[in-house]
Amino acid sequence: MAKQLIVLGTPPGGADGDTIRAAFDKVNQNFSENYATLGNLVDESGKVTAKSGLAVTGAATVSNGLSVTGTTSSTGDSTVGGRSKVAGNHFNGTTLGMPCVLSAPGTSIALRPNGADSTSKQAVVRADGVVTFGYHIVPVVDNSGYCGVPAGGRWEVVCAVTGTINTSDAREKTAVHPLTPAECAAAQQLAGEIGTYQWLQAVQAKGYDARVHVGQTVQRIMQVMQQHGLDPFRYGFVCYDSWGDEPAVVDAEGLEIQPAREAGDRYSLRPDEFSMFLCRGLASRLADVEGRLANLEAGA
Repeated sequence: MAKQLIVLGTPPGGADGDTIRAAFDKVNQNFSENYATLGNLVDESGKVTAKSGLAVTGAATVSNGLSVTGTTSSTGDSTVGGRSKVAGNHFNGTTLGMPCVLSAPGTSIALRPNGADSTSKQAVVRADGVVTFGYHIVPVVDNSGYCGVPAGGRWEVVCAVTGTINTSDAREKTAVHPLTPAECAAAQQLAGEIGTYQWLQAVQAKGYDARVHVGQTVQRIMQVMQQHGLDPFRYGFVCYDSWGDEPAVVDAEGLEIQPAREAGDRYSLRPDEFSMFLCRGLASRLADVEGRLANLEAGA
């Protein structure tokens, strides 16, 4: 319904305008339409709730949350300061001050940088918990932060086409020193102790079908190094982390966004550096064997 204007009539008396009854009838109809529309958008607490979709063509600011059960389209910059629940949306420019909840299966939030002309450069958060990235993920500050943490924030599996690329620039390192005889001896012994093992958690879940892995434990590596007079914590391939109790983290509505964590500790290994350590020990052993062989052949 279009807005109904009250006909005021000719001044000063307006006798030819709408009657009082007709004028207030228009007022009632206008208010009824406004309430019907606003009732679909704002609840009693002032929270914006769009039950049949929401389209924003200009800038929008929502300070007390946004709930949308239909498709949402925003072509301007939108700022949402409260908790948001969206069943299906498309935001060209949005700042979310609180968590945004995807309440319907199959929905997602796509984050695309300004000027991007392809979905290959967007990040997508799906309702099933999967987050996809079409381009680079980089830290704000170079050489800072973790991708996962040993204290209850580890990834189970990392799938990649190639391995990690580690900086190995001579301008950023001290001179490379040869391994000492004690280090070579420890490396040789550790190389001879490589064996198979299974993860206890996998055995508990899968029994006999738990897969067999190849390697060692950090605790045994430390023992062998100490037997050769070496301090294992001087070497970057030996890692140890401990942490205290941490309570659960909840948002303003009481929803748990991070579970509580008990105090604990864990040993870890940098396998690339440890493999280099073993390789140098084996190279030393090979050189020793070849030297003795050459002496035997010379004596013959």
